[in-house]
Amino acid sequence: MNQGRSNAPRHSAPGDLRNDPPARSLDDAPVLESVRETVAARLRIARELAGLSQGQVAKLMKLHRPTITEIEAGRRRVSADELMEFAQHYRTSVGWLTGEEAEVIDPKDDRIRLAARELGKLSQEDLDRVLRVLATVRARGTSSE
Repeated sequence: MNQGRSNAPRHSAPGDLRNDPPARSLDDAPVLESVRETVAARLRIARELAGLSQGQVAKLMKLHRPTITEIEAGRRRVSADELMEFAQHYRTSVGWLTGEEAEVIDPKDDRIRLAARELGKLSQEDLDRVLRVLATVRARGTSSE
């Protein structure tokens, strides 16, 4: 019998532990592991899209290259500060890196960014040659349509 107890939620005073979120249990382990795997995979993808090597990122972040390898493999945790720094270097958001934001990747856009990065590495003379080739390809493409 109920003996005068209500099933309504109890409202407690501040500091009362009854309304605090429950401590993590073993059931939370798969969720945490999934987040770690998502972060690891997205860090690798973002680094590659940024056109950076693990060594370059390690130097930028003042870490050892094997540390970047461990992070991208999901074997090393990433601090909030590190995650923010990765996002800055990779020109993405922390939300995307953690899987909170949808994975929207336009392969064409990514290829254009990669091409732009590679073009930026060319000498002025080589860039002029590439632009002439592009103009030729574009002219041939419009005439055959």
